Amino acid sequence: MAHLQELLNKTDFYKDIIASASDDKKAAHDLNDYFRSEIIFNSNSLDGSSITLSETRSILEGNTSKDRKTPLSDVSFYAVTGFSQAYEYMLELSKQDDLTITDEIVRKMHLLFYQNTNPVLAGNYRTKMIPASTCGHCSPEPDDLPRLMSHLGDQILSSQTTLHPVELAAMAHKRLVDICPFDTGNLQIAMLLMNLILIRSGYCTVIIPASRRDDYQNALSASRKSIDMNPFSILIAECTIESCMEYCRLLDM
Repeated sequence: MAHLQELLNKTDFYKDIIASASDDKKAAHDLNDYFRSEIIFNSNSLDGSSITLSETRSILEGNTSKDRKTPLSDVSFYAVTGFSQAYEYMLELSKQDDLTITDEIVRKMHLLFYQNTNPVLAGNYRTKMIPASTCGHCSPEPDDLPRLMSHLGDQILSSQTTLHPVELAAMAHKRLVDICPFDTGNLQIAMLLMNLILIRSGYCTVIIPASRRDDYQNALSASRKSIDMNPFSILIAECTIESCMEYCRLLDM
């Protein structure tokens, strides 16, 4: 617990540095495109995508990859463009002063993310079980999803005054991937939900690097087995620090 508190204190330190940057300085170093491509690439890679960072940037710039040996599938292409639309929606939400995070917001994120891939499944909860081999644990019954997702919204609201923002974001992320409400894209939506909480709390966009995929899966597994958020909260705190340090470096701070 002491280690986690030390990390949380460090996230607060970098949040204060980010807050001290002038609007002119932030405008002169528009980092939105940088963090957009980074979160899309790394999140999709964590979920098993083979699209590279350069290909992700190319798609976001309106181009298709010419140097790939095999053409990108529509699913891979829309995993980038759909994520970008959902990310923009999340950023717009983060600017609202009085925002209550609900299951409707989560479903809207998924709708934007998945509507061009499968408009029938986009924004709708799954209607069948997902094998444990796919999601890493025993997923809840489909009939329980509306109740569980509504409870998640209530849990986020009630925990805002008792948890540090980074702990709250970690809890929301883990709970969403545990519930596994959608047929696919749960990791990406969990990443957006996590960042909605963090950005509203004054942090920059936080990336979980694809290079830390084993750390991510191990932290999730450890928190599930011990029924203790500490392992996963530590990982999210570390990633928050790393992302904030990168943000400050790019702002020459």
